[in-house]
Amino acid sequence: MLFLVYLQLAQRVAYGSDGAVLEQQALDMLHGNLLLRGWTVADISFYAIEIPELAVLEWAHGGLSPEVLRVAEALNLTLVVLLVALLAKGRATGREGLVRVLVAAGIVFAPTPGANGVLMLGNPDHLATQIPLLAVWLIIDRARPRWWVPVAVATLLAWARMSDSIVLLEGEIPLLAVCAMRVYQRRGPLRGQWYDLSLAAAAIAAEGAAQVALRMIHAAGGFTAYPLQEAVAPIAQLFTHIGVTVESALLLYGADVSGAVLQGNLALIIPAVHLAGALLAAAATWYAVRRFFASDLMLQVVTMATLISLLAFTLFGNGVVVGGGAHNLMPVLPAGAVLAGRMLTSGLIRRGLLPVLAVTLALYAGFLVRDTVRLRPTITFMPLAAWLQDQHLRYGLSNYYAASLVTVDDSGQVMVAPIKRTGDHLVLSPWESTTSWYDPSAHDATFFIADQMQGCPPGDATAWVDAAIRAFGSPTRTYSVDGAQVLIWSHNLLTNHLTREPMSRPSSC
Repeated sequence: MLFLVYLQLAQRVAYGSDGAVLEQQALDMLHGNLLLRGWTVADISFYAIEIPELAVLEWAHGGLSPEVLRVAEALNLTLVVLLVALLAKGRATGREGLVRVLVAAGIVFAPTPGANGVLMLGNPDHLATQIPLLAVWLIIDRARPRWWVPVAVATLLAWARMSDSIVLLEGEIPLLAVCAMRVYQRRGPLRGQWYDLSLAAAAIAAEGAAQVALRMIHAAGGFTAYPLQEAVAPIAQLFTHIGVTVESALLLYGADVSGAVLQGNLALIIPAVHLAGALLAAAATWYAVRRFFASDLMLQVVTMATLISLLAFTLFGNGVVVGGGAHNLMPVLPAGAVLAGRMLTSGLIRRGLLPVLAVTLALYAGFLVRDTVRLRPTITFMPLAAWLQDQHLRYGLSNYYAASLVTVDDSGQVMVAPIKRTGDHLVLSPWESTTSWYDPSAHDATFFIADQMQGCPPGDATAWVDAAIRAFGSPTRTYSVDGAQVLIWSHNLLTNHLTREPMSRPSSC
């Protein structure tokens, strides 16, 4: 039922070009390019988690489709909610076990309209990475100390690390740090501490195995990844970053008042109600820090993961912009929910606060149902793609943010390859693209799409049109279609040999 609700809600949440281009990579993998030869991908590759998942869904669906992304994101969020609930429950039974489940799952199960909904259901923003990491925590929590536990932990961490560098901050470093502290705290014979030592070794082995695997893939001609480029923020910006961290955390919990997008009196009510979940998570984290050395291994690792994620987000550049960086704080959401279920349930029961919890959960569920029924479906490029088909235009160029969306919205019937604008010139920059797209012997690109993107100054589309004319000459025909300008030439645009730039993130404007 939860999956079906999320799937319906995903129809009303905008998905972005990052998710759409992952579908194209998944289709290439499905067609036999397992190593993604020729591809240059972003600093987070999603190679071992989302791309295989999308490939399986494309196989079941029959190819590219917006529905594939929506099913994947709905499935990922469902699994995260279930794993959070299971981990928070622990070995508790009866009323306490049930309340633990309701507290933890309640915090994460109801995405809100706007930026929070996009993070949860719109794009692959570290959400699926939480699935193997929650599985690691679940193994540590439930399994008895046996030889296979470090092996399973190392395998899951390495698998996730191949896809997402956030695993280093959320999984490997916290596990290594906690196990090292536990060994130091006991100071007994090492033979009696083999379990903590083996888990610490598993964290190190996972990082090593992931790096070796990625290098082997690259050496075999596989994909090239854009290197992470992070730098410690200047001290002068530290207070700004702290504020952004707080606001980003509130956004993840659906409690960011400044990000409310609904009209009318619900604009502040929804984030105000979701603030209860954020406050529970904050209180549980504070309580977990105070009782850190008295907690079990799993709670220590989850607490450490929360603290390291918050610290890294604050100190490094990703926290500068809330809208563009909140996904890098994703570990704080499931971790906070687990801690709230584990650490606060007894106090809620003892203080007679279960009716307040029931009312809050009912409001969460009510808002979720309302959004599922009443929110309008998002605007897509389908009308433009249908027009291109009617005009028998099958291959063209556009900016990164429109190219993959047009392609996926039209289920691959029309293919649009991305190019970049630097100043008043069009250039090729290998970001989330494959070299085969720009081969003039394989493709005949005859049109260019210039659309006015959200957040860009007026006239941005005109700048793209001017740059296209400068690069390809005067078009034979020009049309205005669904708010975009479509320029058509009678020759193959790929033969114009655009200047190639080093790989860099595409700017939206």
